[in-house]
Amino acid sequence: MKLSTLVKLMRPWQWYKNLVVFIPLIFASQLFNAGLWPITVSGFIFLCLVSSVSYIMNDIMDRKKDRTHPDKRKRPIASGAISVNSALIFAALLGAALVVWSFFMPPMFNFWALSLFLLTSAYSLYFKKVALVDIHIIASNFVVRTLAGAVLINVYPSPWLLIIIFLLAIFWATGKRKFELSRYKKKKSQLYGPAFLSSLSNISAAMLLIAYILYTSIAHQGKLMLTIPIATFMVFRYLYFIQTDNETIQKSERIFLDKQMLAALALWFILIVLQIYSE
Repeated sequence: MKLSTLVKLMRPWQWYKNLVVFIPLIFASQLFNAGLWPITVSGFIFLCLVSSVSYIMNDIMDRKKDRTHPDKRKRPIASGAISVNSALIFAALLGAALVVWSFFMPPMFNFWALSLFLLTSAYSLYFKKVALVDIHIIASNFVVRTLAGAVLINVYPSPWLLIIIFLLAIFWATGKRKFELSRYKKKKSQLYGPAFLSSLSNISAAMLLIAYILYTSIAHQGKLMLTIPIATFMVFRYLYFIQTDNETIQKSERIFLDKQMLAALALWFILIVLQIYSE
């Protein structure tokens, strides 16, 4: 069993989803509190491994279907690079390591980490085949990750912030569904039509921007309103990717390779830090 195969099985390129655990650190004005970074980084790695266990279990269950998919057939289990038994043993070892590690983490963090695993498992087992429920579970997973990050530093994030993260995830998920529909056109497995997905993308983008504008207007005496034009650009940029079936939608980690989006994200982060920490 090659190390590269095990790494591929864990899908580290999708760990970026767990970066939301750092959001409470930023918006609670604790970004430069060095004492909170070790526990937050530890929580990030912990959730990454939880995600990897979920990915492995999902790949085991979907291996037959993945073999007929033009891209997913390259996954280690579907391609035969690793056997089901070996994958199960590896997942069990990761799970055992996480159980031991959990004794050194806050109890409420363990609760949210377990919630993430159960939600992801429920999605893989059944709910990814249920229209609308699937994208809501995906979005809820991002909220759970954020709450896990908040527990680590003993704060409760603004309800507005949780709403924004939820809507952002809905926007992201509908974009991926639309790309998959237009790219692969599997009629027997379609949960949505292209027109409906376009409507969902537009509605979720509008709701996201409204929520963000309200949050930035209310929070920090309105100082964060300076970030609204940048946030609007990023939402519209991603909406452009969705409507043009850009391959960035297929693998969202590629968004960090888009120069315009990366520049906007960097500028947004700088302005957020300057405004929050200048108070």
